[in-house]
Amino acid sequence: MKIDCIDESKYITKKYPHFDKKISFYKVKSYVTNPSRIEEHSFFPLIHYTKNLSKYSKNYIDKDSSKDIHQRHIKPKKRDIMYASHIDGYIYKYYGECLNNQYNLYAAAHGIDSCALAYRNNKASECNIQFARDVFEFIHSQEACYIRVSDFEKFFDRLDHTYLSKMVARVLKCNSLPKDWYKVIKSVTRYTYIEKEAIAPFYDKRNERYFNNIKQFRIFRKQHPDVFHLNTNSFGIPQGTAISGILANTYMIDVDQTICELVNHYDGLYRRYSDDTIIIIPKEKITKSEWDDLEYSINEIIKSAKVSEQKEKTHTFIYQNNELYDINTTEKISRILDYLGFTFDGQQVRVRQKGIYKFERKANEALKASIRAQQHKNLSYLPYQSMLLRYCLDKPYKKKNGKYKRQTNFISYIRRVAQDYENSDLFCYPEQQMHHLRKKIKHRYRNANKNILPNPND
Repeated sequence: MKIDCIDESKYITKKYPHFDKKISFYKVKSYVTNPSRIEEHSFFPLIHYTKNLSKYSKNYIDKDSSKDIHQRHIKPKKRDIMYASHIDGYIYKYYGECLNNQYNLYAAAHGIDSCALAYRNNKASECNIQFARDVFEFIHSQEACYIRVSDFEKFFDRLDHTYLSKMVARVLKCNSLPKDWYKVIKSVTRYTYIEKEAIAPFYDKRNERYFNNIKQFRIFRKQHPDVFHLNTNSFGIPQGTAISGILANTYMIDVDQTICELVNHYDGLYRRYSDDTIIIIPKEKITKSEWDDLEYSINEIIKSAKVSEQKEKTHTFIYQNNELYDINTTEKISRILDYLGFTFDGQQVRVRQKGIYKFERKANEALKASIRAQQHKNLSYLPYQSMLLRYCLDKPYKKKNGKYKRQTNFISYIRRVAQDYENSDLFCYPEQQMHHLRKKIKHRYRNANKNILPNPND
């Protein structure tokens, strides 16, 4: 299964340090695309670290009284990140593209092409903006409908290895995995990883890698076997490799197809974006008892794939008279649907408040980091000004290789959302809110450095 025409622009040379040197794709292309070489390839261990994704939640209250009122609402959230070596990354990218192409054919033939949205190379021109808009417009077009949203629990950590191999073989149209595919799949199921902290002292700054050469790495591994961790479970794949996303989609083909057929029977809509799912069925097409039976069937379908939903994130709403109500309560209190970074109250779509708050928090953290660097280096100016400007300008620029390159930021993202909803009355553009927020950020930056920005009132 080879790609006839490889778009080398997708295979970006990344600069992060690993056990091998960074290398451009064209130098290893013949190796990566040769099945006989991959059959014998030895994959490096993944490097693991925990990323802090703490977020604001008005329902969460930290009991630490020393924190101010805003900091007490910061809910701790951690995510395990594992990343592959440079050569392994190219292999995962290439085999992921091959599997993606085959998955697209399978999805189109079995009616699930529009259901699975994430990690698709045939939907590169679309993103969460368009996916969410289609869902909200479908809801708004109904007089009344049932809406069910859910989130899988530890999705990538629960994928069963035997079932995954079976699904991959089905998409590749073979009875058993070819040897090269078996080697690739084995490397992300029986994967080995090491904590980033354990190898930090061995970073070779000159070569921009851990250890000076492969020989030193092998000696270290032989002398310190206890710091290398092997996944001995029969389930779980690392989230973060270039092939993980399409493997998850492939794993879910039976679930997607079965749920899609059930929902289509009632002229409804089913969408799954990685581990987030939403089901919408017109109320006139289904009775309450049929809806209850449908929910039971969905739970059984999901269980059959050995994954589970988070109960606290599974909600069912009724939409009618341009309002949303919780199906499980007799009180008619309006609810808000949270989906792919947007909220919908039955009348208008808004950018999620958490996103706006996160943007402000990042702007403050960037300023603090710049001030710390200024004080540490005893500079007369604030460093990292291109980074700071990302939080102030609609179209910030970053100097790279002597040229200025346009960057995207949260401000330009909101403008893209507004453009996408240009012909719709659904989206509520937070113009006044963003104006005050940018003005506040500019004032903070000007107080730190009078020369960084023009007057915020200009």
